[in-house]
Amino acid sequence: ENEHMVQKQMRILEDRIDQAVVKYNHVLAQNRNRRQSIDDLKKEHLVFKQLQNKIEKDLNEKKKQMAEIIEKTNLTYERRDTAQKEIAAIKETNTKEVERFELERNEFDNFIEEE
Repeated sequence: ENEHMVQKQMRILEDRIDQAVVKYNHVLAQNRNRRQSIDDLKKEHLVFKQLQNKIEKDLNEKKKQMAEIIEKTNLTYERRDTAQKEIAAIKETNTKEVERFELERNEFDNFIEEE
């Protein structure tokens, strides 16, 4: 009977060990899956970070190009305004010269008529 109790106790302890090993193996498998998930997330994070850096670089380049275009546009507008002022000044000078010519011609015509 004592031997029977010892065997029963051994079976109980062996069952507990088996259950503990099964539980331990299950936890190891979960840890392995979680580590894999963490590694995958790290890789994904790296890819997104690289993509973000590329997008930021592209954005900065586009901002630089836009600033250059705005500067060129402003310079072009300034040149246009200067050219329009020059044209207006030339037209005004031309109008005055035509008026002076007409006046001198009239004076000359009057002079010729008097003679």
